[in-house]
Amino acid sequence: MNKKGLVFALSVLLSFYQCAWAVVGVQVTPDNWDIGEGGPGEWTSPEFTVKNIGNETAKINIRGTDTQNWTLGPGPGINMFSVDFTHNTGGWDTVKKIDLALHNGMDGGSSYNFSLKFRAPGVITPPTLTTLQNFAITLSAVSPAIGSWQFQTIDTRNISYPCVAAGPNCRPSIAYSISGSLYFAKWDGAVWVIESLNENGWNPCVVFDANNIPHIVWYANNELKYAVWNVNSSAWDKKTIDTSPPEGSLTITKRSVVIDSLGNPNVCYRKYGVGLCYAKWNGVSWDIQIVDSYQYSGSARIALGANNDVHIVYTGLNSIKYARLIDNSWSIETVDQVTNQPSIAIDSQNVPHVAYWTSSGLKYAKKDGQSWYSYIILNSAPPPTQGIDIDVDNNDLPYIAYNLYMPNLYIAKWDGYMWVFNQIGAAANSFSMALGSNNNIFYAMDGGLRIGIWR
Repeated sequence: MNKKGLVFALSVLLSFYQCAWAVVGVQVTPDNWDIGEGGPGEWTSPEFTVKNIGNETAKINIRGTDTQNWTLGPGPGINMFSVDFTHNTGGWDTVKKIDLALHNGMDGGSSYNFSLKFRAPGVITPPTLTTLQNFAITLSAVSPAIGSWQFQTIDTRNISYPCVAAGPNCRPSIAYSISGSLYFAKWDGAVWVIESLNENGWNPCVVFDANNIPHIVWYANNELKYAVWNVNSSAWDKKTIDTSPPEGSLTITKRSVVIDSLGNPNVCYRKYGVGLCYAKWNGVSWDIQIVDSYQYSGSARIALGANNDVHIVYTGLNSIKYARLIDNSWSIETVDQVTNQPSIAIDSQNVPHVAYWTSSGLKYAKKDGQSWYSYIILNSAPPPTQGIDIDVDNNDLPYIAYNLYMPNLYIAKWDGYMWVFNQIGAAANSFSMALGSNNNIFYAMDGGLRIGIWR
């Protein structure tokens, strides 16, 4: 083995998250470990001390990255290295490129010591023999640490169609309907503020843009409507997106609107006599396209990927369909041969994740290159309402919200190794789920307007 010129520098980086309900953070000393030069072999670091500098119990996660020329893997190989860390059980675990728990419950102000073990590549090929390799370890504090659901009742009236979105500073907002009248509730950091939109309608969908401005889309009789908050006038600016004939209707479901990087709304909806449509605001008017002319009243949901790529998943002819807008033309694929209601999320690598019910249970699908692969994650007959939502967190791990017959509400999360199921401890027929910027989970439910917050 060639042992000269191998230089490895390890840096421990800091992450800090703050939320309206908690303050947690990471402080690490020392923040750097310079291994020096050597060939294939193994090195153990001195102790690091990680401190939760906040005032809430926190879960401390750890993850690693590839270097310029080497791959982080499960063990040494050709230009492949590995790093282990001491777990709170006293054993060693392997650092991965996804978040893993370093400590599951650090109280605010407490500290924890850990060490790292670096195993260099077994074979190092040019030009990395003499190239400095920098490897980053990132530690993050997830609030809250151990986790529990906290519930609040926001509006005691008989509400329907709640849609929740994570707003600025990790604060949730909810659009909903009461007897056909639309309302908007937001957490201002101290209390819930509820206002009427002074509009009739159903199935409101709320989303925030990059400037933390809320946008709402809903349908009312033969019109599809849109509103955006005007910060200058402190009022809602409203527009009509599309209309249908008197004998028909326009319908939307949860996650029917997304905002692109230019601040323009993108909307998918069903139109009577036309099919599945897509509308985008161009700054002056609405550009409307027909995605699929098949006449079906099933669900359709939209998501944006890299470079504002438009992705839509919907119920088609005897199947769940996936449509992507490429060069102003729609490419349509079949995800699965079932007709239940799907939901979609796009991760940071522009990969679509889809969740839906089948007669055999709850199913998850992901596109791998040119093909879809899917599998049952929960063997259960689908509930009557078949409610479902999917989102991905900061590490591209999917979360699926769903209900069962009780009807109890659940969250299924892929932790990088397996699906973990969590019963929320509440019941609802209509609900929606959103993830905050620090992976807090927000769950809006009917039965009076209620919100569940995973802390």
